[in-house]
Amino acid sequence: MNTESYPPALTPDQLSHLHKLATTYALSHGLCYLPPSPSSPPTSSIHAPLSIFPSPFPKKLFEKARRIQGTYNVLYSRIAMDEDFLDDVLGCSTGEQGEKKGARVGDVDTFVGRLWRGWKVLREKGEISQVFLGPIIFYMPQRVNLEIKQVEFNTISSSFGPLSERAAAMHRYLLHSSPTHPWLNNENLPVNETTRGLAEGLAKAHEAYGIKKYGISVIRQTLTQLITSASLDPNTSALLINNEAEISVIYFRATYTPNDFPKDDEERHYNTRFLLEKSRAIKCPSIPLQLAGSKKVQQILAEPGVLERFIPASEPGYDSDELRASWVGMFALDSDSGLARAKNDYSNLVLKPQREGGG
Repeated sequence: MNTESYPPALTPDQLSHLHKLATTYALSHGLCYLPPSPSSPPTSSIHAPLSIFPSPFPKKLFEKARRIQGTYNVLYSRIAMDEDFLDDVLGCSTGEQGEKKGARVGDVDTFVGRLWRGWKVLREKGEISQVFLGPIIFYMPQRVNLEIKQVEFNTISSSFGPLSERAAAMHRYLLHSSPTHPWLNNENLPVNETTRGLAEGLAKAHEAYGIKKYGISVIRQTLTQLITSASLDPNTSALLINNEAEISVIYFRATYTPNDFPKDDEERHYNTRFLLEKSRAIKCPSIPLQLAGSKKVQQILAEPGVLERFIPASEPGYDSDELRASWVGMFALDSDSGLARAKNDYSNLVLKPQREGGG
């Protein structure tokens, strides 16, 4: 794939024209977001960062990513249901007071530890469900030998799905005003129906919940609001909002960072998160699926024999070798070898936050 002639050269007038078309399209089609601002929405809305031309991506790698996505979904679903594995990798070797007895993830990452302990309490009381909805994944093309490599596996808050769909539609719209280039044609812009897929997933979760009602309504509330509005039916564990609306599916747009649990009211916010987990509503994601998205899980999966615990090599329909080939090396800093690698090869490494949702 020769990218020397791409993107096509633009005159100042062409650039100005395409810039105007792209930004107005973005603002009128939902390719935007609300950054922190003193003004209230929608006046603070801005278009999302975007490019006038789509980034070239090899077709064979695009098709490979689609092909192995199903196996990734099965893998992380099985991880989320393997309590022993998550306990070993992410659990705490401490009690509720946090006294140190070892260097496990839940000990050194207080946020992960808090989620894990709350989940453990619910398990011990038999108050959890194994029905959940997820996940999503991010790849980056590796220039050497043109292969895709998994960067991270996110299991919460899929905001980039709808944005990517709108970006693809914008690029298709701009084709009519763009300079001629052999790569810029409709055949090279695959149809993106991410929003439809996400909506279908939520609808399937609603169906699995068991309420045979159509015209599904949506309630948006912050964790702070849920402290006072959310409750459980004592007989069915159904999640109720204001003792009226029964919730079938909980989609988490937040709760993947400690910042979502304010220090001045931390206890009530965590208790509310655990109340949602305890409910019979289908979580997107559940706590174990959220924990499965940790970078530590990615690192442990790369160790010999661990992947085969979840995707046996002999299991038909899944190619564990192809899955493993999509992984990039991941090295922990809790060992001498990891620290030595970081010191000696830092220019070829990227430092990633351990928990889900990290940059």
